[in-house]
Amino acid sequence: MMTSRRRFLSIVAGLPLLSLPLVARSELKCRSWRGVALGADAEIVIAGNGETCSDALAAAVDTIRRMERLFSLHDPASALSELNASGRLAMPPEFQRLTGIVARVHSLTRGLFDPTVQPVFMELAERGELPSGRDLQKLLARTGWHNVVLDDNMIAFSQPGMALTFNGVAQGFATDRVIETLEAHGVGNVVANIGEFRSSGLATDIAVEGMHGRVLDQFRLQDGAVATSASRGTVIGRAGKSHILSPVEPQHEPVWQTASVQAGTAAMADALSTALVLAPGTGLAQDLVDGGSASAVLLEDADGGVVEIRPTG
Repeated sequence: MMTSRRRFLSIVAGLPLLSLPLVARSELKCRSWRGVALGADAEIVIAGNGETCSDALAAAVDTIRRMERLFSLHDPASALSELNASGRLAMPPEFQRLTGIVARVHSLTRGLFDPTVQPVFMELAERGELPSGRDLQKLLARTGWHNVVLDDNMIAFSQPGMALTFNGVAQGFATDRVIETLEAHGVGNVVANIGEFRSSGLATDIAVEGMHGRVLDQFRLQDGAVATSASRGTVIGRAGKSHILSPVEPQHEPVWQTASVQAGTAAMADALSTALVLAPGTGLAQDLVDGGSASAVLLEDADGGVVEIRPTG
């Protein structure tokens, strides 16, 4: 497996504190935290003062670590690992909340977003290639969100050998939870990047890069989020197959090189961008924007061409 950690999103003009009015800037100091969250570089930038700001940052880092204990595939003691090992889990509240988001996005994307593809991913990672014919169909029988049973706070698999991955949404969810934690501590001017970008109060311009480092466009971000999924961000197997796998036809490569989504929450932007890499044409993206699930979408095709989707009418 080869992993690229190059960022596809970046703040255009440095610290977002500069976007505040001059009077506000004179009264606020910019504090920040950098580290690793859910396997990716992470950063929080706060415009705030004194002890309240420090306490808020500490609480935000605690939130990040809690998200890792819930959703990490690499921690055998995480709640997700427990579910994948046993086939059922009494969900903590935040786990239950995330499954609700997953169910909604699965419906919105007509099944393209489906975290039950984890057994297919593991087969590809271990064998170096996918099986074909009846063997592939047997593997796909262990997938499908319809095989996930949700009952109050319980989650269970209806088929043996199933497993979930939240890699297409957990970083966005963690970003949202960090923002919520900071707001609960009275911090309202912040930009958080826990794998995906979200702002609260502060306005900043986010540059979107394509697969080959060319800046495709900019999103103006304020009280919203933006996420990019790249089909070749990680490649697996002997043939260098994309890590983003279709839940129906995993043998086929994604349609788009990158998909960038601007939305109200980072979890929604993250999950929609993951699904849209797989979407044939631009119809689904247009429907998501027109329906209000996303405010803008940027798609990069195999030749580096860019399609921008905005609301119609």
